[in-house]
Amino acid sequence: EDRRAALRSALQRHSRRCGSAPLLSAVLAAGLFPNVAAMRQRGRRAKIRTREDGDVDLHPGSVVAQAMYRDPSTRSLGGDWLVYGEKVRTTSVNL
Repeated sequence: EDRRAALRSALQRHSRRCGSAPLLSAVLAAGLFPNVAAMRQRGRRAKIRTREDGDVDLHPGSVVAQAMYRDPSTRSLGGDWLVYGEKVRTTSVNL
C-alpha cells in the first residue's frame, strides 16, 4: 500500500489524468497489442488464453506467477485481461 501511495503521489505531480485507471489500462493494452491474453481466476490458478495459442500457462518464474502463487494477498489480480512482453514455448519432462 505504501508503494501504491508513493506511485500515485509521483504520478499526480506529473499528470492531470493520473487517477484514470481505465486510461492507463487502455494505453498499456494498445502499446502491447497483440500481446494481450484473456484471464479467468480459477481458485488458486488462473486460466489464461491467447488468440494465437489458446490456453497458456504462466511461467513459474514470472513476476505475475510469483505474486499469485506465493503471496496469498495477491492471488486475485482483479482483472479480465493480462498484457505481456513475450511468450516462450517450452516443453516439460513428464515422468
